Amino acid sequence: MKKVNLGLNKLSVPNKIEFARSVVLQMTGNVHFTTPNPTLASITTAANNLDTAYVKAQNGGSQDTADMYAKEDALDQLLIAEGYYVETTANAVPAAAEATILSAGMGVKQTGSINIPILSVSQGSVTGSVKLRRKAEGRKVVYKWQMSVDPFSNTSWTNAGEGSLASFEINGLNPVTRYWFRVSVIT
Repeated sequence: MKKVNLGLNKLSVPNKIEFARSVVLQMTGNVHFTTPNPTLASITTAANNLDTAYVKAQNGGSQDTADMYAKEDALDQLLIAEGYYVETTANAVPAAAEATILSAGMGVKQTGSINIPILSVSQGSVTGSVKLRRKAEGRKVVYKWQMSVDPFSNTSWTNAGEGSLASFEINGLNPVTRYWFRVSVIT
């Protein structure tokens, strides 16, 4: 049985608004979720209300800030309820549960081992982004990240970036395209 991981407590207000809009975008027309509960329109409305309250709270007083927190809590409750709906729907077909949860724009709660795989890919902070993570190789190394839409063609691999950290986020990806990633370690 797979569990949904929303990670709402780790998101700033602007990122939470973006996450809510991403969930609505990915669930709209998704064949797995024919009758979302709560409705996607209610999540959109709550995200828009929080966006307005956030802007107002930036230059407002304590009452504006309190209003923003109330609207943030309202959006959180809707997203949590939507997470339960997605989890229940996904677990109706256990073999496809993880893919179904991911198709809703939500994360899957990791269970068990703390081993870091050689390369892992997870949903990024916004729509069209992914976080890549590799097992660290120690100090004084460079990680070269590459991506491709056709992994069987050597000419289709493009450089996504490089750096000294064993993690990397790629933005600007098309949400409906399948990508492959690889990393090389240069010492």
